Amino acid sequence: MDIKEQDPIKFWTWCGFEKDKLRKIDGSYHYLKEPLLWLALPLCLDTIFQYAIPKLQEKGYNLHLDSRSSKFFAVIFNSSEKRMGLGISDNPTEALYNAIMKVVNKDV
Repeated sequence: MDIKEQDPIKFWTWCGFEKDKLRKIDGSYHYLKEPLLWLALPLCLDTIFQYAIPKLQEKGYNLHLDSRSSKFFAVIFNSSEKRMGLGISDNPTEALYNAIMKVVNKDV
């Protein structure tokens, strides 16, 4: 997945996690939920749908994820149906992450 080093921190803070409690451990990000309890935050469909999609919905965005010819298309619209983010990839997680990051970069 083509993810810049700073993007996961920006992504997880946009989802509501505190920046100073995020750490990269063994190649993936973790969140210090309470003393000595780390919550793993892998960039996968499960965590994206658990944390990012509700945040998108809370902010009034709609999501469309589709596949055609072995490519996945993730499109995020605002309430007036204006396209706010587009991600295209062979991998659905990457397509969705890239579309969400376009929204995150506009929101921050």
